[in-house]
Amino acid sequence: MKFSLFHLPSFCPPFPLMIVPYAVAKPETLAQNMERFRDARIAHGHTTEPEVLAVYHFYCGETKEEAKEEARGAMMRYLLSAAEPNQEAAYSAQYAGYEKLSEGLKRMDYDAYLYPHRLVVGDPDQCAERIAQIRATGVTNVGLIANFGGLAHAKVLASLDRFAQYVMPRFR
Repeated sequence: MKFSLFHLPSFCPPFPLMIVPYAVAKPETLAQNMERFRDARIAHGHTTEPEVLAVYHFYCGETKEEAKEEARGAMMRYLLSAAEPNQEAAYSAQYAGYEKLSEGLKRMDYDAYLYPHRLVVGDPDQCAERIAQIRATGVTNVGLIANFGGLAHAKVLASLDRFAQYVMPRFR
């Protein structure tokens, strides 16, 4: 199976999938959902491997503790800013369950809910480990949101530099 960290290939098989891991807390659940997706494709006659994009908020710090704490405030600000425009339940029947999106975003706890399973946050070793976990679920493409929640520009650049120097080489 091929794996890409940064872009979808120019040709994607029919019915690619994009997931945002806030919907599932554990990598095991994500893997089960991915298997269901693959089984459904096979049951409907699709023979090619699907392209699957998973999008994660990302911060690569110098240490695990530093990364966790530096991303905390930015992630919580991001969630509050996402909750604000979703105050009204203006969703069609296809989006059943979204009517409480705003409340859910406001209640997400960083330590008990988001970190570490719904983010790629940590030192270079921890970031590489998280990407390997994600890859093991069948995800073919990982989207990393590096600039979120008012994270200082210098911190974003330093995180990207650490990622490029210490994490990316592990996936060549």
